[in-house]
Amino acid sequence: MTKKEFVAQAVRVYLQVRQAELHAAMQEAMAQLDGTHAARVALVAGLTEEQIEELGGVSG
Repeated sequence: MTKKEFVAQAVRVYLQVRQAELHAAMQEAMAQLDGTHAARVALVAGLTEEQIEELGGVSG
């Protein structure tokens, strides 16, 4: 088995083991998005929309 094959196999196993956890995290992130630019910035920045407004908000 080559290193490349080994790494590919390891990634597949890792994703299988953590699939439920990853799915739950994606569902939580999607629930936070309401289609607004502020929601996208909040999710990426790790801030609440209120904190972003306190900092001057976002435009767009």
